[in-house]
Amino acid sequence: MRKIEWRRILKRRRAAYQAAHPLAKMLAVRHLVRAIGRHKKVAIYAPIGDELDILPLVDIAPEHQFLLPRIELGDDRKGMIFLPFSAGLEEGPHGVKQPPKGIEVAPDIVVLPLLGMDQQGVRLGYGGGYYDRKLALLPHVHRVGVGFATQLVASLPRAAHDMGLDMMVTDLGILDVDRGALF
Repeated sequence: MRKIEWRRILKRRRAAYQAAHPLAKMLAVRHLVRAIGRHKKVAIYAPIGDELDILPLVDIAPEHQFLLPRIELGDDRKGMIFLPFSAGLEEGPHGVKQPPKGIEVAPDIVVLPLLGMDQQGVRLGYGGGYYDRKLALLPHVHRVGVGFATQLVASLPRAAHDMGLDMMVTDLGILDVDRGALF
């Protein structure tokens, strides 16, 4: 299947799973706390639609400095930057809540939203390429995809520019792509 077909299928799956499993969000966030571990500067995201809401991390793990992406349209050099999380979020492109302009901070770990992920660490996003372009500039940053168990599939199509995941977190646990072990 092509990416466009996978996106349609996985959007429906995510919505149905979330409705059928009301505790899944809480379980995924608990696993995510373990996954971010001792990383200090943690880039997260503000959910749109029925994406897994991981913003409770800010209150659960206050020892971390949380960052949010800000999309900078019209600036080809940046595209997306990471800024400190703040309570005064603005509406950005595509309806994404983002911090006001500020000084960019380099994260130690990036937690990525997704429509799907596969067992090889391929992430399927919405197709804008913001994360792929940014992560290509940050090759040493740990990349964690987070979603519901139903979003993990055997195999997804991958383009040459797609940045892979190092780890995947779902409501059922943590999958380390490097070791391939669920724990």
